[in-house]
Amino acid sequence: MGGVKAFTLGHDRDNAGSTAVSSGNLMVQAVSAIREVTPDLAVTTEVCGCSWTSSGECVLRTPTGRIDLDATHRLMGEMAVQHAESGADVVSPTAMLDGSVRAVRAALDERGFRDVGVNPNLAIHTTLYGPFKP
Repeated sequence: MGGVKAFTLGHDRDNAGSTAVSSGNLMVQAVSAIREVTPDLAVTTEVCGCSWTSSGECVLRTPTGRIDLDATHRLMGEMAVQHAESGADVVSPTAMLDGSVRAVRAALDERGFRDVGVNPNLAIHTTLYGPFKP
């Protein structure tokens, strides 16, 4: 069987990470293409704001610069559902925030994706993540 973890890069970035949940974005295209070509391959995706926000941060911020947990959780949940709709088998929330895994799991469950796995991913500062930063 085998598997792959999909990352995408080169998006139109903004403070809200809105391209992360736009229809037909690069992640949706990538997962759909992988699923079409190799339907038995396990597909895992990254659920994080870092490659979608203009700041390159995993989180969304309030106008005063504080982390906006609710908005970040909503974004991560919407991303996870979109990835599942595209054919992802597992989603990996990366932002190390209280409640992020719970928010992603709840979003998937609410939309009927109970069989899509959630595998938290710890992103550390390495050169491997360099391409995802602005």
